[in-house]
Amino acid sequence: MVKVSKNLANSASEKITFSMYDIFIHPLDTLIYLLDDEILEVNYSLKKNQDGQLTRAIVMLETATTSGIATMNLEAGAFTEEFTVESPRESLRLSELCELEKFTGIDRQKFGISGWQSATYNRGFDEIISAMVLAVEKFDGQNLQELLTELRQENILKSHEIIDQMLK
Repeated sequence: MVKVSKNLANSASEKITFSMYDIFIHPLDTLIYLLDDEILEVNYSLKKNQDGQLTRAIVMLETATTSGIATMNLEAGAFTEEFTVESPRESLRLSELCELEKFTGIDRQKFGISGWQSATYNRGFDEIISAMVLAVEKFDGQNLQELLTELRQENILKSHEIIDQMLK
């Protein structure tokens, strides 16, 4: 199972479309990226408060091999971001994009990031940018699908399609 959450403290918003495409798209994109199989089923929920402000969004995705959940809570008491990947061998939890915990049985290991590295390196952007530049260099007009597959970008529009459905 894969779980991705992004929470903001006391940030309910009447700008629903903006919040979905600016905030919720990040955990949803990450969830879709982490799923290693074709998405077979999509379920979702969008919640508003009595003033019509967006408070929560949840998307549940099913593949043949796993389930995934992306959540956003705009009424959380804190700003938090957490990714969890659970497998039969281990569970991994990344908090605030900087602290990784690995759970195996009853054991837990913690891994931190180097404070000497740039934020773009620590958040994985350096690797993504390098891979994108290499793909542009390799593009020959005929190999677009191959390059998108190498970059794991076959589902690049899926999160936009899901959010569009949620907003209807």
